[in-house]
Amino acid sequence: MSRRSFIRKNLGAAAAAAALPGMQAQGAETTGEPVKVGFAKIDISPCIESKTRFRRPLEAICAAINDKNNQVFIIALDLLEMPPQECFSIQQGISQKLNVPTERILIHTTHTHCSPWGERETGQRIVNLPDTLARCLSQAISNSRPARVRAGKKDVGKTLSVYRRGDAGADLGFQTFWFGYTFRPGDDRPDASALANEMKSRWLRKPSDYTPGPKPIWFDGDVDSFVQCIRFEDARGKTIGSIVRFSAHPHLTCACKEWLYDPDYPGVVRDKVEKQTGAPVMFLSGTCANLVPKEKVRYVVDADKAPKFPYMGPSSGFSPADDNELFAEVRRIGSAIADAAIQGLDNSQIEDISSFRFAARRFSVPLNPDIPATADEVEKRKTPLVTEYEAALQQPKPFDRLRVLAERFSRLEWAPGLAKETLTGADRNAALAMLPLAILSFNSNVLVFMHSEILAETTFELRKAYPKFNLLTMGLTGGCIGYFPTARMIDQGGYEGRATVITKDAEEKLRRDVAELIRELNVA
Repeated sequence: MSRRSFIRKNLGAAAAAAALPGMQAQGAETTGEPVKVGFAKIDISPCIESKTRFRRPLEAICAAINDKNNQVFIIALDLLEMPPQECFSIQQGISQKLNVPTERILIHTTHTHCSPWGERETGQRIVNLPDTLARCLSQAISNSRPARVRAGKKDVGKTLSVYRRGDAGADLGFQTFWFGYTFRPGDDRPDASALANEMKSRWLRKPSDYTPGPKPIWFDGDVDSFVQCIRFEDARGKTIGSIVRFSAHPHLTCACKEWLYDPDYPGVVRDKVEKQTGAPVMFLSGTCANLVPKEKVRYVVDADKAPKFPYMGPSSGFSPADDNELFAEVRRIGSAIADAAIQGLDNSQIEDISSFRFAARRFSVPLNPDIPATADEVEKRKTPLVTEYEAALQQPKPFDRLRVLAERFSRLEWAPGLAKETLTGADRNAALAMLPLAILSFNSNVLVFMHSEILAETTFELRKAYPKFNLLTMGLTGGCIGYFPTARMIDQGGYEGRATVITKDAEEKLRRDVAELIRELNVA
């Protein structure tokens, strides 16, 4: 059972969410009525029934922001992701308990990879999650008081994250690697040559050769280098709550030898900022789909984790040589993000919230119509590829053919599962899905909440379009249908370009949809 089908099964709400209603843009200037803000947090570990133990508790952080005309509720969960239908079902459950509009409840997942998903263990269940979140949100509402705001950001460059896509050489072409980069003495750039050698040996069906090559393969593309922080304070200057946003996969602890539930580095960020401010901290994952933390950990090939043929994508078949090294890097990276968030506010000015607006609406997402819908269809398509693969191994230049086969195998490996687990039959038949976008703005701060695993390039383009805003972009809000690559990435291939159910023009349309919401709110 996959992670998405696990969540779907155990929350059991697909039927209730089969028809998702539209959301209308709503918002207005504040008119002398103070904007009230409240935060609360709750341990969601009791909602998780599992044999897997907890290294650290998984949490939900809730924020309530409201005035006479508007109300918005944000929930950030230490979960990997969830299908759109399940996300809507949780919204509905909270809405019914608290008598607040469903479309005003934003559910974001921090994307920690050490949270429940079915590939790790059978017999897991998530129980009573809507009730638990309603209690937390009710507490946030009770805690609400008139607020002022500070907003800051700090550019940390390429010190904390890695662009995980790049040209892996003539044999492999454009590829993606998750972790296991090496670092040359005196050079902070991540070298993917050991990972490329591991992939090449795996493609040739040889023992994994995870050794750096004589020539580095630098994976040093542009990253989203901003740590952004928003802090709400009351009239006495006491912190009500904070939001910290950064873009890199929280996947470090999932490489440990013993897989335990863990909020990963977002938990470290929250703890450190909360210790400094004395108030709850919400971590929001930015558009991190092609960005990973820059951890400097010695890895070894782990035969128990090695992917089985015909998988030809990036490997998670590594473990740290010493788990303590990895834990130290989790603490270092989380602490550095927390420090940057605090430093980013040092020169900020406290402001009254003079403008508070919100919009949420569903937009169409064009889907690739050529996605197998059943496991039998997948196997039928794989069978001739296996024959081609065996023939390619006998050629004097096997990689000329293996590159093409890797692309085709990988599309079959990921996209059908995404379609089956995250899309309804009606979505697939229409080659179209309706998914939510939301925008929250106050003063010059504009928070853009997008669904799915959005890539950094989307943020780069939005920042170019709106240079006057303090723009915070997030994915994984309102559900996820997998990766949302640009047209260029789909042409290039690589993991994100293959593991997708969308068409080549979908990402560009997504940016147009965001622009439409911004125009409707009249914040441009």
